[in-house]
Amino acid sequence: DGCLNVVVLFDIAKVENGGLFGYVQNANIKNVAVSCSKPIDNCLNFGAVVASSDAKTSISCCSHKDSLIVNGAFAVGGISATSDAYISGCSNDGVVISNQKIQSFVGGLVGVGAPVIENSQNKANVCGSVVAGGIIGKLSNVDNSILVSNCVNYGTVTINTKSENPAYQYTAGG
Repeated sequence: DGCLNVVVLFDIAKVENGGLFGYVQNANIKNVAVSCSKPIDNCLNFGAVVASSDAKTSISCCSHKDSLIVNGAFAVGGISATSDAYISGCSNDGVVISNQKIQSFVGGLVGVGAPVIENSQNKANVCGSVVAGGIIGKLSNVDNSILVSNCVNYGTVTINTKSENPAYQYTAGG
């Protein structure tokens, strides 16, 4: 329990899974706000609160507060980069951008995953190079089914069409 404290992330070294928490399993993360002080370089996956989480994890009442600009990441999310977690009452209030030029999956809340997301919102703009979404960027399960309930996206979702991989089709959704 973060007791509603704001955690500021300063220098993030080159890591596979970056964020306040890296990879979590069977965790209960709640009441944490994260702020990123400057652009992040060389992370495979970066989520402001959690980089990667499993289906037994719960993330509730968490938020990202300002710009999240990641250079060179595959998956980027305002709350979690890759997640199959239960996410409830979370908010992204800061722009989420991946400057990866080959392939990136970016979501206001979750970059890639098959989470259950309820009562959450994205209030900021989202931009990626291949797939971007206001709530979730890309579904990762075989049947492409997730549960998103009572969520809203207020931000603009865009694709940076300067990707260096012409084989990809570009997708942006609210």
